[in-house]
Amino acid sequence: MGVQSAERTIAIRRPVDQVYRFLADGRTASQWRSGELEIAGCDPDARVDFRSTAGRVRIEGTFALEPMGEATILTCALRGSLPGWRGLAFPGVARSAAAAELRALDELRDLLER
Repeated sequence: MGVQSAERTIAIRRPVDQVYRFLADGRTASQWRSGELEIAGCDPDARVDFRSTAGRVRIEGTFALEPMGEATILTCALRGSLPGWRGLAFPGVARSAAAAELRALDELRDLLER
């Protein structure tokens, strides 16, 4: 299985509790990325664990939130995998999916800062 890990940190000009509430509702994910997220676990105002619910590549990861005054430092750490023989034959697919997930954080920031 081709597995790809990636991480990115961004600052969002919103308080941590607002960012947490938005991320902890997996249905809001379709507003800034393709598809919803299944929430696998939470630690209020600190962490949201998630899994993607659609697509060829299985994405799972963690949003770690850290308050910084009236802003939030958000770190997204994720793992993407393409199951079975496809993961071995097409290792770049998981890497591309992980990169797309991290690029989508710009959309998240723009949406929350409006």
